[in-house]
Amino acid sequence: SGCFSLTPRFEGFRDAMNDFGIACDRGLVYELKLETPTSPYKEAVREAVEYLVSKNPRPDAIVCSNDLEAMVCLKELQSRGLAVPKDIAVVGFDDLKDASRCEPPLTTIHNPMNLLGLEAAKLILSIIEDPTRPTQSIVLPVTLVPRESA
Repeated sequence: SGCFSLTPRFEGFRDAMNDFGIACDRGLVYELKLETPTSPYKEAVREAVEYLVSKNPRPDAIVCSNDLEAMVCLKELQSRGLAVPKDIAVVGFDDLKDASRCEPPLTTIHNPMNLLGLEAAKLILSIIEDPTRPTQSIVLPVTLVPRESA
């Protein structure tokens, strides 16, 4: 499988692959080259797709670090005449509303954004209450939302 970027989400992907005894081939990892987190990403995704589909053998799936990247990836693969998921599967992350509306509907990982916001607010309030409080990390559960792209 190919993957687009090196983030904590990638680390989770890599760890899950390792848990199933599947080596993560670094040659199939493409880190998007964005000047800023908000810079236009469509061209970066096009470059990533170009890189991944030129591999021999071509990966059977591309795991994107978010749904926006995955939806651009779907369109780019289709523009190259590749059928999703028959020729190559695509998976996103976040479960945005548009993920269920694209063609084909995007398989994704549901990220509980409301719960994430609530937990972040609690942490901020606890830091305001006690600025000496040690740093804390919270890991929230995510769930697979299987649709037609994988």
